[in-house]
Amino acid sequence: MLAPLVLAVLSGIFFGSWSVLLVKARDGKFENFFFVLVLVVMASVAISTLMLEGSEMFGQIGAADLRSIMWGLGGGACWGLATLSFGYALTLVGLALGYAIILGLAMFLGTSVSMFFMGGLPAGVDPMAIIYAMVGVVVALVGTVLSSHARHLRSKAASGLEHRRDFGKGIPICILSGFLSSFFALGFAGAHERLSTWPSIFLLVSGFSLIQLLVLGMRIRKGTGWRAFRDLRSNIVYPVVGGLIFGAAVIFHFASADRVGVALAYPLMMGIQMLSGNLWSFLVFKEWDEAPKNARAFQIFALAMLVTASVLIGFSMAYVP
Repeated sequence: MLAPLVLAVLSGIFFGSWSVLLVKARDGKFENFFFVLVLVVMASVAISTLMLEGSEMFGQIGAADLRSIMWGLGGGACWGLATLSFGYALTLVGLALGYAIILGLAMFLGTSVSMFFMGGLPAGVDPMAIIYAMVGVVVALVGTVLSSHARHLRSKAASGLEHRRDFGKGIPICILSGFLSSFFALGFAGAHERLSTWPSIFLLVSGFSLIQLLVLGMRIRKGTGWRAFRDLRSNIVYPVVGGLIFGAAVIFHFASADRVGVALAYPLMMGIQMLSGNLWSFLVFKEWDEAPKNARAFQIFALAMLVTASVLIGFSMAYVP
């Protein structure tokens, strides 16, 4: 089971790294960056799935029942809406609470629901795989909460005061965003019950892309319009590279899920993604250099917890037949 483990780890690293291009594109417009990124993700995944499955992919989709189509497209649309709502939710409740609720809820629901109710594990899997995976999820959730608290301490020290938060509005949006985020795993699991892996991914990414292109296109028209694309580096080059990294992460993740089940590949990818993103912040962008000692200590401990969680979930893959 080394290959699925490596693919899941690579997927997490790529998912945690594409946003580096967003940081570099500071002069670009958010909606223009994401419009190009999503186009590249949709195109790269479509080409990859067609190469891996062949023209039979469209035959499978054409012959599929409505339930499978709705799980794929609808799950992808939910994942896309979660991506759009994520930043807004954080502005309402802050990074600390927002990350803890959204990522924690997404990981827990995506793993447990797919594992116990949607055939997210291969047939005949050893029960030890479930035990290792769920313990790993709990450890990862603890690491997520600790990392969120560290972000809170760093932000509070940097600003010198607490920003006003709208918790009454923000908490429900965070819960909604976390619920919708879990459909990255649940949408695939639902479609995969009757479709093979690559048609399921094609539907999922199509739903993810189309809903975002619609919303982002309307925002671009209401904002600066399409003129912003004249900034080729920030609004073309960076998002194209970011989209290729994101698309590769999707393919790697579901190639792993095809072997060991999405219920194991998903929490491992999430843990590595959070670890990778935090390491970029910690080691490359030096965002923690001026943070208080207690914030850095919490963050280092949180990273250790994420490493431990990844190891535990990795062990679970050894029990897959």
